[in-house]
Amino acid sequence: MDDLFRRILVAVDDRGLALNAAVRAFDLAEKLGSDLHVVHALPVPAAYWDEVDDEELAKRYAPALAERRTAVLTEVGDALRAAGMDDTTSAERLSVLPGAPSKIILREARRLGVGLIVLGPHEKLHLLDFGSTTRTVLAHAGVPVWTQRENAEPIRRILVSVDFSEHSRHALAVARALAKRLDASLAALHCYSPPVLVYPVELGAARNAADIDAERNSSREELERWASEHGCSESIFVEGGVADQILERQDKADLFVLGTHGRTALSRFLLGSVAQEVTKRAKVPVLVVTSPKGTWQIEHV
Repeated sequence: MDDLFRRILVAVDDRGLALNAAVRAFDLAEKLGSDLHVVHALPVPAAYWDEVDDEELAKRYAPALAERRTAVLTEVGDALRAAGMDDTTSAERLSVLPGAPSKIILREARRLGVGLIVLGPHEKLHLLDFGSTTRTVLAHAGVPVWTQRENAEPIRRILVSVDFSEHSRHALAVARALAKRLDASLAALHCYSPPVLVYPVELGAARNAADIDAERNSSREELERWASEHGCSESIFVEGGVADQILERQDKADLFVLGTHGRTALSRFLLGSVAQEVTKRAKVPVLVVTSPKGTWQIEHV
């Protein structure tokens, strides 16, 4: 699991939205002993995405790429210094490439074999939010994706949402490894959703209530087992909407960790998923951990 953090990739945009993410990535790389790679995508017309190869694109946009490279180095350097950090090797870490941001991020992450991608906040672009870079990377990365909205504060308490699936088991394992490296506490949260049970009227509501109570107690015991097995200092059992229950604890956690499969062909259109909702609304950073069995997918958006 320690190898997961061996290489980190952070993407920076041209609007300054990802500068907090850049600071976080540099801080994580220092704390975890990771190789850090910084990537910036220079948007080009969509017609070039498939019709013009990368080498030809680089030639056509050479002046613009050089200009953006200088600007990105200045912006990242200023952000690091403002955070009390300094890095003299930023130029060596930085790649400025022409193309769709999501495609560039996914391709570079795959090429470099990174185990963690760090991005800026999930920004809603319009009503349906199709095409968000963060959304697309979350759906297709196949490795953990960290999103950072606010300043990079120290990570002292990590909250992991578990639903007892293999996806959340893997997320809890990743969170435990990260907590150990960052000397942070770990808490597991399970949000119980009572089932809808229908019995003949003569049995009345009593059986419904009894069965729900039994399942509720079983879920509570399962949470305790998971928390104990993974070295959690706290287990939190709640009821209600999962995303809402997680977000209510923003003042008590420095990082949310969520597990998701993130592999269905329609995943980028499923607006109601917990991972997507928490990532969009959370002020604290969110680490979305996809299934380790996932495969790389790259799509034009």
